[in-house]
Amino acid sequence: MDETIANFQRWFTEIAVNWNNCERAGQKLLATILGNSPVAHAMCCEMGNVQLVNALNIAADLESEGTAKAIRRFCESFERLRAYRNFVIHGLIEIPRKDHHMGHGVTTLFTESGKGSFKIGTQNVLDGDLRAVAEWLGAFTLLAEGTALAIQNDEPSPSLDKFPLPARMAKNSRNHPLLERPPQSSPA
Repeated sequence: MDETIANFQRWFTEIAVNWNNCERAGQKLLATILGNSPVAHAMCCEMGNVQLVNALNIAADLESEGTAKAIRRFCESFERLRAYRNFVIHGLIEIPRKDHHMGHGVTTLFTESGKGSFKIGTQNVLDGDLRAVAEWLGAFTLLAEGTALAIQNDEPSPSLDKFPLPARMAKNSRNHPLLERPPQSSPA
């Protein structure tokens, strides 16, 4: 198998697995805040991502300053990483290739969105970008797990202040060609 394709598959898989772990860690964190009962866990494991972040942000208001900060940091990171995860996992993927000028593996992702209007987009993603998303997901999973343990043991919450938040995702998109309006002729 080509090394570029193997690297893409590795990071794609790590993003998918790390996302599932991060999502579950957030659910466990909320269940811990809600008392760690079987009912709390049953309720939280069925929550969607938007509901989970909303509930965690509200719960942060009820916690100590350090714990609240860790919860809010997790939520902000979770939202940013969700955009990256969705972009990578749901994008239509061109076969990864080696960029011989830059020496990196490059994958082109094609996306479509119906939010507001029908838009299409393409974006080149480097192997390093995929690796960074997988690593961010792993780090913020540990933050959620560590915060849940700190709450259980009545200890200070961990801090990832030195671990930078991922930048907000910028998508390269435009209106779908079917929505492009032909130039209007001006009256003579």
